[in-house]
Amino acid sequence: MRGWMVAAGISGAIGAAMGAVAAHLFADAPGRALLVSSAQQYQLWHALALGLVAVLGWNGGTRLLQAAAWAFLLGTLFFCGALYLGAMTGRSFGPLAPLGGTLLILGWLLLAVHGWVAMRARQRS
Repeated sequence: MRGWMVAAGISGAIGAAMGAVAAHLFADAPGRALLVSSAQQYQLWHALALGLVAVLGWNGGTRLLQAAAWAFLLGTLFFCGALYLGAMTGRSFGPLAPLGGTLLILGWLLLAVHGWVAMRARQRS
């Protein structure tokens, strides 16, 4: 699970850098700046979520945490990537954003299930 902390840090750094892109590269294109800004916000929030998953699994993660981490990483890649590419090229990238958004939601649900299972295990002991 420790590799997920590295991924969280890299994702957060990219998200922060994309904030500068939105502000400077697309200063004269408000629609494109809005796309990058939206993607950047989602990326930063989900970098934090990925970091949380890494911390929760620091001494050995469950399959649920591993699945949540993959969902957050791939969801960020597809959702934010589609918005970034759309802003930069002016083209749509079809189902990538909805697929990514679904993966982000799945990541949160997997994190919730992990919490539920851990809570139930603690209550039984």
